[in-house]
Amino acid sequence: MVGQPMIAVSLLMLATNTVKGPEEGPFVSALINGIRGLADPAGTWLVALIARWRGGLHTDRLFDQVGQNWFRITQPQRVEPHVPVLLLPNDHAGAANRLQQFVHMIAQQASVMTYADTFLVMAALCVALILVTLVLPVRTYPPRILFARR
Repeated sequence: MVGQPMIAVSLLMLATNTVKGPEEGPFVSALINGIRGLADPAGTWLVALIARWRGGLHTDRLFDQVGQNWFRITQPQRVEPHVPVLLLPNDHAGAANRLQQFVHMIAQQASVMTYADTFLVMAALCVALILVTLVLPVRTYPPRILFARR
């Protein structure tokens, strides 16, 4: 993640360049550390929220596809004769632990799609923060240039 340090450094410089003297240091420190302290639980909340919403959606959609294609599951084409049938027509498992393996495979697929969605949302958030940083109206100068002008 190359973009995050660039955003953090420019925002820190923007916040600390307005400090007039050492007496304002504690206020700037509280500003920076307060935002950082609130960002940790907010980020955790956002990731958990995405995982809950998108994970539930993907799980529901995958099981919905299973329900719509129930006949293919109970009566497969038997292309590979060494693979046992998932379910028999009387709704009993075709082989030992075959149904548990099937549910485990669906859970794995749902978690992979949930992680992919989480990364997409985080990438979109990074792009949005980069755009906000580029659009900020105040030019941020390094401290040595700022103090050399005074």
